[in-house]
Amino acid sequence: MESEILPLEWSEDVHSVTAFETLARRLRFQALGRACRRNRIEALLTGHHRDDNVETTIWRLACGAPVSGLAGIPAMARMPECHGMFGVSEVATPRRPGSARESRSKSSTPSLAHTGLVICRPLLEFPKADLEQLCRDNDIPFVSDPTNFDPTLTPRNAVRAMRRSGRLPRALEEPSIASLISSSQSRLRAVTNESNTLLSKCRVLEFSPAVGSLTVEFPPASSYSSLHSDILALTLRRITEVVAPQPENHFPAQAYLFAATNHVFPRENNLPSSSGKGRPPFTPGAVMFRPIE
Repeated sequence: MESEILPLEWSEDVHSVTAFETLARRLRFQALGRACRRNRIEALLTGHHRDDNVETTIWRLACGAPVSGLAGIPAMARMPECHGMFGVSEVATPRRPGSARESRSKSSTPSLAHTGLVICRPLLEFPKADLEQLCRDNDIPFVSDPTNFDPTLTPRNAVRAMRRSGRLPRALEEPSIASLISSSQSRLRAVTNESNTLLSKCRVLEFSPAVGSLTVEFPPASSYSSLHSDILALTLRRITEVVAPQPENHFPAQAYLFAATNHVFPRENNLPSSSGKGRPPFTPGAVMFRPIE
């Protein structure tokens, strides 16, 4: 493999930055994203391992993260920290009937395709100690960053120091955290699958990316009346991101959409008297919803 060192563009007053590690992470991923785009690389592989996954989940648990955060580091995901970077960040593009993929479908309704750089983490199942030993056994040089072991520098370092010293309670040891990650991933997959099913029943009537306008026909209440509000909020968020993409982060902010689900997905016993007439627009998360007939 041909290696390349990517310089980071720091501001002049970098020493005054309080969240230094957060800024450094953002600049690293943006530099990697630009390099991948320049070299026409579609997937970026990183060396995150099992220890990273456990430490991240413990910290998110301490912060009160939802199920999506407690599912650990995803093995595949969108490129983080690159929101708005053309060719790197995921964007939605209309796929019109007549394309090779659409020709296999009986529906002539326009659908949406998502493009962007994918980040993959193939080493998540391996402990760091095993990977280091593998390098030593095969005379592969590696570098240890001394800032990773300063417990006063970042919350993750503090968690790592407590793990190394055996000061964490049994409920936060690796077997318990691994079980939490597994159950959270199962719940997240179930919610996503239900959301996929509901999305497949929504029809795109009109899509105007130049003005950020999307007209959607939602299915009847019988299609979602039994679904949990988490599923409805996730579905609504995925629809709104088509016209107003949000920056990727560890804890997807769906809270502002929960109230909107009652308007977009009314229960059968709370249906409006008319499909759209007389219902005022509402604006959750800076996206205006306007009911129409």
